[in-house]
Amino acid sequence: MKYTVALMTIAGLAASASAGGQVIAFTSFENAFVGDRYVDLGDASMDHDLVNNAGQSVVDFLADGVEIGFDSYYYNSRNDVGLTDG
Repeated sequence: MKYTVALMTIAGLAASASAGGQVIAFTSFENAFVGDRYVDLGDASMDHDLVNNAGQSVVDFLADGVEIGFDSYYYNSRNDVGLTDG
């Protein structure tokens, strides 16, 4: 029963979005460069903005035409190595 309700809800949202809703912006991760696994070169003990590294998957993408961009940030919530180990 839960699956039926969820499916009907999703179908209803899709129908209402296509019936008259106007898209103001969108993004897809296919446009951003996908390279090797991202490795954070920053200090894992400190919260910091993630920056793109040459040849690695993109973590910052500037808006391109009608597509919105995205930015990534690392929060040290576990006192661990974070993304520094890939």
